[in-house]
Amino acid sequence: MVSRHASTITAALQSSGANIQFALNASDLDVAIPDVATRGSFVHRLLTGSRLPSVDPVKRWDAANVAAFVSVLPLTSAALDCGAYNSPVPLMLAAMGFETVHGIDLNPHAPWMPTPASGASVQWSCQNIVATAFESNSFDLVTCCSTIEHGVDWDAFLNETGRLLRPGGWLYLSTDLVPDDAPSNDGTAFGLPWWPLRPRDLHDRVEKLRAHGFSIPDVEPFDVPEQLPIEFLEQRLGFVAFTAQFGAPQ
Repeated sequence: MVSRHASTITAALQSSGANIQFALNASDLDVAIPDVATRGSFVHRLLTGSRLPSVDPVKRWDAANVAAFVSVLPLTSAALDCGAYNSPVPLMLAAMGFETVHGIDLNPHAPWMPTPASGASVQWSCQNIVATAFESNSFDLVTCCSTIEHGVDWDAFLNETGRLLRPGGWLYLSTDLVPDDAPSNDGTAFGLPWWPLRPRDLHDRVEKLRAHGFSIPDVEPFDVPEQLPIEFLEQRLGFVAFTAQFGAPQ
């Protein structure tokens, strides 16, 4: 997960296939995000200076989207968050009552993330999101929030996600979105490549999802605001989130 500075809300658009958002204030999304109390890990506090994951508005945007999306899923659903270091999503899922929640990240500090004070369990581990150690058909929900743009191959990730999900399982996948005319030299961040999407890429990503067994409608046309709300690596950006179901429900 990446920390960025957010400005005020500019616009929010919904389409049938992807959720294209330029809103970053969770309160504007009209979704209640559980207040997650934790027993802070001493090591995590030393590493980050905080007992809680970041409350960056960007991450709260993902948390709000995930909270709304999973509200209809049974609490027995097994969930996996990919790119989970310092992410609020796994802790939020545990606070909502989900019985099985895993969070994985390449960051070797991931195992020292805090645990929910409620006694709910989040199982943290250091793993590659395109080659995990989990058995096939282990999860009903996979989330990957603002992570895939950091050098992750889409086909490799979707192939692994399809292996991990049970038939009828769900994927929530968000990433950065810049205008079509943004500079092509996207750069690096935190020692990793930074590959944001452009509107012209969205149809290709929908087709990739379908090719890997996910059901998702087409992306409807939309207008990109002249002034996007986030500044990162000297570019302005918003976010796009894909929600897709894997295979056919049993």
